[in-house]
Amino acid sequence: MSVFCEKALVKRVELWDVVGTHQWQINNTLDDQYAPRPAHVVVREALESVRKAGEVAMAAGVATVVGLGLVALAGAFFGGGNKEKKKNTQ
Repeated sequence: MSVFCEKALVKRVELWDVVGTHQWQINNTLDDQYAPRPAHVVVREALESVRKAGEVAMAAGVATVVGLGLVALAGAFFGGGNKEKKKNTQ
């Protein structure tokens, strides 16, 4: 997955506004393994996420900066020398 920004905004939107007329289903594959959390805890955490527009630190951004730095360093090392142009004397 490639991400080109460092900020994310969590919004509260009705399910029907997101899915529209497309098919959807609830995936409860872990219901047999875990006890459900209380509804008031889930709602409280969701509302906290909606209130704050949190900055998401993406490792992809750091990797891009490091990669570009290495490319620039290699370019300066191998191709950045001060070369004299040879004069063509015939």
